[in-house]
Amino acid sequence: MRAFFNHARKALLLGCFLTLAPGFIPGALGEEVSKADLERINQTIQTTRSELDDTSSARREARSALKSAEVKLSTTHRKIDTLINQQQDIKHSLDTLNERKTTLEHDRADQQVALAKQMAGLYRLGQDPQIKLLLDQGDPTRIARFQHYLNVLNKARRERLDALAQLNQDLANNTRALKQQQSELEQNLAALTQQRDRLTAQRSTRASALERLNATYSSQRQRLASLEDDRTHVESLLENMQRQLEKAHEKARTRPQGSGLTAEEEQAEAPRTIKASGKTGTYPVTGARLLTDYRQGKGVHKNGILLAAKAGSSVRAMAGGQVVFANWLRGFGYLVIIDDASNVLTLYAHNQQLTVSTGDRVEKGAVIARVGDTGGLDQPALYFEVRKGGHPTNPLRWLSRH
Repeated sequence: MRAFFNHARKALLLGCFLTLAPGFIPGALGEEVSKADLERINQTIQTTRSELDDTSSARREARSALKSAEVKLSTTHRKIDTLINQQQDIKHSLDTLNERKTTLEHDRADQQVALAKQMAGLYRLGQDPQIKLLLDQGDPTRIARFQHYLNVLNKARRERLDALAQLNQDLANNTRALKQQQSELEQNLAALTQQRDRLTAQRSTRASALERLNATYSSQRQRLASLEDDRTHVESLLENMQRQLEKAHEKARTRPQGSGLTAEEEQAEAPRTIKASGKTGTYPVTGARLLTDYRQGKGVHKNGILLAAKAGSSVRAMAGGQVVFANWLRGFGYLVIIDDASNVLTLYAHNQQLTVSTGDRVEKGAVIARVGDTGGLDQPALYFEVRKGGHPTNPLRWLSRH
């Protein structure tokens, strides 16, 4: 039975890597895994998972419940962020429309004043000035000048009237747009309230799942043994990943020039690039506080540093490269792994949500996630690890050189 579980565990770890980080971008780290290979790999993974489910323990069920709760929380956080961004866009649009409304109203008032002056001028000429001009037997030169004056005055009046009509139409359109934006804002606020209520309920579910998981440990020693088991899982995954990356890099170095794709196909296959949106500080999170130093943490935290930070804070890449893993992983919660293509991997774990996907290319300083407590933490924190040549290295020393 032990041999079966060891075999199943290795297959599951390999499956996690190949499924969640399927291949590498052509022209970057290596060739993509073929669709047929992926289908066979996924079928094997599904079979292995089914076998594990059939023999699941109370702890495995508790871990599954915790993962489910944290995945739902992450989805809700993303929806809330999207709604907040939409709300900001709508408010900006409303501000622009209100500014436009003020300008239009001022322009209309100016046109009305100018039109009133023109009408006053026509009034001073008396009734039917054109008829009076025809009946006038005076100097032809003076009559011509007067006719020109009337023509200019009438043309200016028509232009003023046309401009006033256009301003009235613009104001009507502006009013409709304002009402529409206001309605969208009200809908957005209602949706945001609904998502926040859902978030509260999901946090309660997550707390219950974590309490249920903790209850499966009969002693502190058993809990520490479980943490070491988690670390064994992670080490196996990272070792496997390192081997896969080394092969992919070697394949990239020996691959013939030219992908054989058209320009359109190359553009479609090109990875998304996440630009830097700020400067990196001492840590990946601004204002973070060191909780556990290198080699001082327990379980999966032993090979890196744990940083206390405010939930939802931006997590920035401390090195540019390609995202080779971006998903939930036991012990780590939502995890991002970046390969800088120089045999260095940087890991960012326990995130509330991820803002990058597997295959993305990121610049140093790019936001890649938000601080959270996924993976079973009892407080918001970020775990940061650096691996060079497949081996952990002190992140603080590495950061001091970068």
